[in-house]
Amino acid sequence: KRPEMITRTNFFYFVSEWSTEEGKQLSLFGEWIRLMRDIAFIAIPIVFVVYFGWNVKASILSVKCEYRKDYEVCIAEREPISFAAFIFSLLYSLVATLELAIHYISPPPIAGGASAAESREVRARLVIRFAFYCLYASAVFLSLALVFTCCLWILYGLLIDTPRVLPYAIFLA
Repeated sequence: KRPEMITRTNFFYFVSEWSTEEGKQLSLFGEWIRLMRDIAFIAIPIVFVVYFGWNVKASILSVKCEYRKDYEVCIAEREPISFAAFIFSLLYSLVATLELAIHYISPPPIAGGASAAESREVRARLVIRFAFYCLYASAVFLSLALVFTCCLWILYGLLIDTPRVLPYAIFLA
């Protein structure tokens, strides 16, 4: 019972259940659409974090390296904030891909008592799932915080320089 419950409490199982296609036989195109939907659920929370990492690196290094003779060497240096964002994005992507692969490849549970190998497999699945849920929650929190911070900066810009920031505020509204 426990391995079956672990299989049926997967994030992607709940997404399939939510879209009412769990347990239905899908066509090849339907399977492809389901895979793209699951990949979108993985990718959407991390998009803003990666975008933030690129922008931070570009802005900090452009100011830092503007008047240096060794411009190429300066641009190639690591910037710690963006590097941490990229490492987090890489770790999240690896764990999320592993969780999705386990969801699609997971064999049916073995009937009749749990063996030692099965209990190791169950523990490994639980560790990966826990890491995925923690990283997914962190990615969603970071993305929402970054979007909220950008909105606040636009509102702050409206108070200081209304004509210049007004097109951005109109876009948000």
